[in-house]
Amino acid sequence: RDEAQLGGTSSATATALASNDRIGVNLLGADFSGSQLTATADSAIARSGDGGDVVVTTGTQVLGSTATARSAGTTVNITGGISATLGARAIGRSTGLAGGTGADLLVLGGALSGTSTASTRTDADTVGIIGAATARNALVADAAIAAIDGGSGNDQLETSGNVTLIATSTIRSDRMTFSGVGANSATGSSEILARASGIDTGAGDLAIHSNSAVNSGQLGLTAVAAASDASTAISLVGASVATASTAIRATALGLVGNAGRDTLLNSGNLSVTAS
Repeated sequence: RDEAQLGGTSSATATALASNDRIGVNLLGADFSGSQLTATADSAIARSGDGGDVVVTTGTQVLGSTATARSAGTTVNITGGISATLGARAIGRSTGLAGGTGADLLVLGGALSGTSTASTRTDADTVGIIGAATARNALVADAAIAAIDGGSGNDQLETSGNVTLIATSTIRSDRMTFSGVGANSATGSSEILARASGIDTGAGDLAIHSNSAVNSGQLGLTAVAAASDASTAISLVGASVATASTAIRATALGLVGNAGRDTLLNSGNLSVTAS
């Protein structure tokens, strides 16, 4: 069992960048190819282990994660019975106090300000398909932030200070060009997720677990998810099929219960905004 008290000023930041510029790929024949950029940034002020730990903060905490995935000028030419999977993923995670698998006592006093940002961008990418080929291009931006995440186990979780958290996810696709000749198909998808939580009792809980989540302080939570698409061009000849989908979800939650027997109590001020 570990015990820690954090006074004064503490900060935890993480930054991840994945990028490629002007890459050319040519595929011929009955082959399979996959290429995906992934940037993952994960930060926490304190993270408990497997035992039942006690963590209390009384000072000023600053939290941040920034994940960026960028593809610029990539050209992919596919000929024949080929399946190709392409894409880019940016994943940002920020947690003030993160619980483990034991019965934790996590108290966030003082002040916590934090951000989690995930950004995915493609610029001047080109995909050309000839023949019975299949191409899939998936873009993901996923940002999540929480003041306290209980993990799993019977936890006591409390925020009593001044907490301001912002999660932001964006996808931008500029000057994308797709051309298909013959009996081929292309699928493009964009998924933009932003989630801001005050206290989450923990997704790892079972039905036998009991948790308490109490806010007696100031909780301000904001989640923003956005997408933009500029100058996309699609050219199809023959029995070609092209489909595109975009899913955008922004979620801001003050107190979050899960599979266990949870007690959620707010006696302070709680403000949530999702857009």
